[in-house]
Amino acid sequence: MAIEIDGGSHIKRKGYDEARDKFLSQIGIATIRFTNDEVLNHIAEVKMKLKVSLVKGRFRGIEKKGLVKRTPRGRVTGWCL
Repeated sequence: MAIEIDGGSHIKRKGYDEARDKFLSQIGIATIRFTNDEVLNHIAEVKMKLKVSLVKGRFRGIEKKGLVKRTPRGRVTGWCL
């Protein structure tokens, strides 16, 4: 996962950011983006979004390998790495 914090300069660099995100995606790296304001003034929400993204990404990658442990109802109880 790539984490990017966007400031005002990214408005002018949108094409560059999109090309880089596409390249990273092609090699299996997801990008999550936050604004300066989010990081400076809403850090709890940023942390929560990061945690959720990391867990979802980790499970997505290892579920393909059959390594996620689930209850009969489908609840994730752990994983084997």
